[in-house]
Amino acid sequence: MNATNSNNYGIERYTASTAQDEPTIFRQLPKLWEAVLRFYTALEYQFHKWTYGVFELLPKQINQALKAFCLIGFIYIAAPLMYKTFFRPDSIFEDTSMLGFSLAPANPRSLNEVAVRNYVKAYGKIAMEEMRQYGIPASISMAQGIIESRCGESTLAQNNNNHFGIKCFKKSCKKGHCSNFTDDSHKDFFRKYPSPWQSWREHSLLLSTPRYKELKAMGNDYERWAKGLKTYGYATDEAYAEKLIETIERYGLDELDE
Repeated sequence: MNATNSNNYGIERYTASTAQDEPTIFRQLPKLWEAVLRFYTALEYQFHKWTYGVFELLPKQINQALKAFCLIGFIYIAAPLMYKTFFRPDSIFEDTSMLGFSLAPANPRSLNEVAVRNYVKAYGKIAMEEMRQYGIPASISMAQGIIESRCGESTLAQNNNNHFGIKCFKKSCKKGHCSNFTDDSHKDFFRKYPSPWQSWREHSLLLSTPRYKELKAMGNDYERWAKGLKTYGYATDEAYAEKLIETIERYGLDELDE
């Protein structure tokens, strides 16, 4: 490729960018640094779990050397995945769910807009029907489904048809009722459903239990619903209410409530 063609290619790539701001490398450095710190923290956490903390009993210098060796080896293996994640145009890498370390609800700004629109198209009628039957604003159900399942693309949604992060707290279950995913604890079990629709219905039934009964009095006020869900303990994510509200307002999901 000659210099002229190369320059044209660069111009085409720049013009085709969907970013609102000029996509300079300097604008991405803070995101990259934050991603590196989060990734390192996740590695340390997993390392401690996998070794049951035994390295902490060793002399400090040996402990640090073994940690460094294991972490470097893991990073080397995970490098292709890290590269793919860091340089996705729509990724902020605000969590580590792709690596299986977290099931935290997604940041709305990290989602692919096309994937969000497709999810709304696929489940919009279900959200409105659940609102009609159970009084839960469709905007809230939809926003929860979007950030909890990452538009139906999370491992939990793909493997369990679980779009709302619904856990199982039974001491004994039939085979196929739930499966283990690492979340707040290494023994967190999440429900499995035959279809995504059953996950949506289970979500409606869950929000109709006494624990959330006060929310029904809030009508279609999605801001109060979002804050109420956090208050009554639907999620441990401290920014859960803000994520729901931003998702609703970013994608105009309140139109589903009309």
